[in-house]
Amino acid sequence: MSEKVFAERLEIIAPLSGFITEIETFPDTILAQKLAGDGLAIDPVSAVLKAPVAGEILQLHKSAHSLTIKTPHGIEILVHIGLDTVKLEGNGFEALVKEGEMVAVGQELIKFDADFVATNSKSLLTQIVIANPDSVSGIVKNSGSVDAGTDVIFSVIPAQVARQTFEIHEPRNTVQAAVLKPEKFNIVEDGRGNKFEQSEFNNAIKRATLQLSAIEDKLKRAGNHEKAAVFAAQVELLDDPELLKLVERSIISGKSAPYAWNRAFNNYAEKLQTLNDRVFARRARYLLNVGKRVLRILFSIEENEFDLSEVHELSVEEDFYAEQTQSGEESQTAPGVEEPVATTDGVVIKVFADIGDISSAKQSANSGFAGIGLLRSEFLFVNRVVAPTEDEQYRAYLEIAETMAKDKPIIIKTLDIDGKIPPCLVVSEENNPALGQKGIRASLNRPEIFVTQLRAILRVSQKFDVRVAFPMIADISELRQAAELLCRAAGEIGVTPVKSGVVMEIPSAALLADVFAAETDFFVIETGDLAQYAMAIDRNHPQIGGQLDPMHPAVLRLMTIVAEAARKRKIEVSACGALAADIEGIAALIGMGINKLSLNVSAVSTVKDIARRLSEAKCVRLVREAVRMSDAVSVRQAFKKLIEERVAKPDEENFQ
Repeated sequence: MSEKVFAERLEIIAPLSGFITEIETFPDTILAQKLAGDGLAIDPVSAVLKAPVAGEILQLHKSAHSLTIKTPHGIEILVHIGLDTVKLEGNGFEALVKEGEMVAVGQELIKFDADFVATNSKSLLTQIVIANPDSVSGIVKNSGSVDAGTDVIFSVIPAQVARQTFEIHEPRNTVQAAVLKPEKFNIVEDGRGNKFEQSEFNNAIKRATLQLSAIEDKLKRAGNHEKAAVFAAQVELLDDPELLKLVERSIISGKSAPYAWNRAFNNYAEKLQTLNDRVFARRARYLLNVGKRVLRILFSIEENEFDLSEVHELSVEEDFYAEQTQSGEESQTAPGVEEPVATTDGVVIKVFADIGDISSAKQSANSGFAGIGLLRSEFLFVNRVVAPTEDEQYRAYLEIAETMAKDKPIIIKTLDIDGKIPPCLVVSEENNPALGQKGIRASLNRPEIFVTQLRAILRVSQKFDVRVAFPMIADISELRQAAELLCRAAGEIGVTPVKSGVVMEIPSAALLADVFAAETDFFVIETGDLAQYAMAIDRNHPQIGGQLDPMHPAVLRLMTIVAEAARKRKIEVSACGALAADIEGIAALIGMGINKLSLNVSAVSTVKDIARRLSEAKCVRLVREAVRMSDAVSVRQAFKKLIEERVAKPDEENFQ
């Protein structure tokens, strides 16, 4: 038996600038239940609707508030501006095209008066849906903020496309990993501008994800779960935060997207291979396959996308997912779905999810997380002219909790914008925004917005085990003010205040961790940010960003101070950010006594594989040595040696 897997995809571009919203959250029942079609919505900050695809204007409503575009693939994209805007009878709208007209991607289609429409209708939320869902066989949705005419909001695979296919055969007791035929790419080092190269790379990652997800889905539907797991692993690798950060830094330094990606995935694969372990060797092999796939997309190599001559047959028994079976029985769960792992000397390591929006929550839902270690709430505020309402925030937090938390703990970090300040939080111009009104400072400066967020979080706490974490705390007075406002919000809605904690990312707070520990319930160490502030290096700086390393002995000293203060006061301490998914960093955190790690779903397998091979006692001794070293290179070499020893001798007696 063999099956055809389609590789061609259609990208739907944002017709408006704004923030992507899940259509399931709509107040309109017809839209929320996808009776009008599947898709997304945009909460707009622009007022000119642009074509999300190229095609023919199939239908233009006489009131000019909606239209349908038919693509050459036969897919009909319906765009509807606002809710109940048909009642405006065209007032506030101006059509720039006619029915039957052919349009290009990004072409201006409709102008509208945003203030008038917002005032005279339920909402400006604009829906972009597939009106004929039978015309597609798969959809991959994006999230976050988008720019009109530039960013992809979702991608689909046309159901009738058959141009790019390959066959997956089903030999007995084998798993196949599609390996692309080696190519000689003419990779140019210098880029054509940071924005252009980053956009090219982001689109390539999205297209590769779509390809692999489509293959995985078809294999699952065919009952080929072992093979599907191989492609699921490759999809996860495309979302590895450490890998993507390496590419981003390289692009910022002026490199081209192909150069940055080629260097990053090869170096990362080499790092895994040096561990001399078949689990990581297999993962490295998958990464190399994925790397070639993305390169082919970057170079627009669309012909013969899959080459059967390069398909490797991997025995089921050797596949790393098979390691998650017991007593020779086939595993029925996804990678990472097992009880918390333990070190060789019995210390339990709990892995929590690092969540950035509802999309990442859905990706993490069945991946064996012990809860949500950090829900970064800023996704609700990005590019917003008006801050999200209490109800809007409540619905978003509740949906995430219902998606993956169940009876597990959830830590929600209050607003902490990293980068451009959204219009709803406009502050006076600052010479150095990185050291200005960020994190808790911005929230305390706008208490009405802060209390609204706290009220929404507290409402969710009535159904789930929710805690709140305050970011960018530098002084005990800031913690006290935040705690005061939390009590105020609780009193306003008549509930009990939830547990609250401090995100440890500023050296002053770390050095006074014992003081903070007496007035808070838990610590979350943001390892990447703490390193930035300790070493005065912006991780995204084009020249010196690469010098930043959280494994620097000075940074490790700060972390050990925090961990020790938490231990003495018997409060919980966890770690997130750069070190939580770093191979050597995992060992260092365990050595500090930090057994709760928050990370992206793509890093789950690596973290658990490393943790179960380590001895806490050995890690503790090595941390004591590391904080006395002079540089990060020496520290990494020491921990790398430890990991290599443990991988080579996984059954060795406990280090005591």
